[in-house]
Amino acid sequence: MSLLMLVALLSILIPLLFPLLAIGRNQNRLLRCSLPLLPIPALGLALLSTSGWQLELPYLLTGGLWLMDDIRRLFLVLTATLWTAAGFFAAGYLGREGLRGFCVFWGLTLAGNLGLVISGDISSFYSFFALMTFASYGLVIHERTPEALRAGRIYLI
Repeated sequence: MSLLMLVALLSILIPLLFPLLAIGRNQNRLLRCSLPLLPIPALGLALLSTSGWQLELPYLLTGGLWLMDDIRRLFLVLTATLWTAAGFFAAGYLGREGLRGFCVFWGLTLAGNLGLVISGDISSFYSFFALMTFASYGLVIHERTPEALRAGRIYLI
């Protein structure tokens, strides 16, 4: 397996598995520090890869194809940079309450968003889009206030 393939898999798997870290107890400091670091492998993938790069994943349910071209690279750089900046903001913004739940949905939404950018086939696109969409609902309602719950209903509608 080439280095680029490993970085591509890690750029999706690390945020996808990040919610497992949030399940543990007394991980608040680690969770906060990890938020801005999760998109870094995707940024590395965008900066290290060349046009025409592709990764075929035949072992997925319907198979999968991840691609990198100039447009995807630009979107991946922008996406990873924005998620990193948002991670710094979220790390300072969040209190102790709801941090673990927020981190679960943060990782899932990030994995869906990054996967959406590099997906090259329709099944990967829809899978990552669905993951991003439904996990984002958890980010919208993470405070569990009546206003947040109403915003979540509006988001789903």
